Amino acid sequence: MKKVISLLVFLVASVSVYGADTAALPAGVYGQGYEFRVTDPATFMAALETYRQSPTSQAYNSSVSLLQLVAKGHNAATHRINVFYPTLEDMNKAVVANASSADWRDFLTSLGQSSTNLGSNLFSYEQGLANQPEITNGVNVNYLYGLEVSNVADYQKAMEKVMSSSDAAAFPGNIAMGQNMAMGETKSTHWVNFTAKDMGTLIAGMKQFMGSKTFQDYGKNAASFRRIDNREVNQQLKRWVAN
Repeated sequence: MKKVISLLVFLVASVSVYGADTAALPAGVYGQGYEFRVTDPATFMAALETYRQSPTSQAYNSSVSLLQLVAKGHNAATHRINVFYPTLEDMNKAVVANASSADWRDFLTSLGQSSTNLGSNLFSYEQGLANQPEITNGVNVNYLYGLEVSNVADYQKAMEKVMSSSDAAAFPGNIAMGQNMAMGETKSTHWVNFTAKDMGTLIAGMKQFMGSKTFQDYGKNAASFRRIDNREVNQQLKRWVAN
């Protein structure tokens, strides 16, 4: 069933959880994540697999997405890890569990041997349209927009109209939007992410959506309240669901 999910919650994410398919997440989910330049993908993936099966990881509830960056401009990162927590209590449990964990130390050592950590950020997930929630946990492709919003009230009003439209509901995948809380040197204050099952579906779906009357009406005044800061395409390689 198609449904709009509205969240007024914080998320903590990498550069970023934004860029993953968050549209099908339930209310109250929080996250944390990191961006890497990976030199040994096999060791990197094995480190994630091992840690997710460890007693420390099993001690708290979380879901993890591994993304490969496909088209990203001058961004030197190749991969992104996003971690989602059902509650803030679970996030706090993770911090406590990892602080004194040999599993966590081994995990960080393996990551250090196979990659370089390039950064992290904080963001909020505000609203999502889950047209196809079944694609969330499998391999999927994302098209991410980073936006510099100058008038938040006008932007939110315009996006509410877009997200509640039949044209958005016809998109062959999921749509999510949120706010960046801390992003380092980037000027993006908000983000919008489109997710589809594969690249062909994503491109065709976005082409149809961008050509719709709903989006054309939105675009008439968009420059008065927001500027596109960056674009990115990434692919979710694997998602480890909540414990």
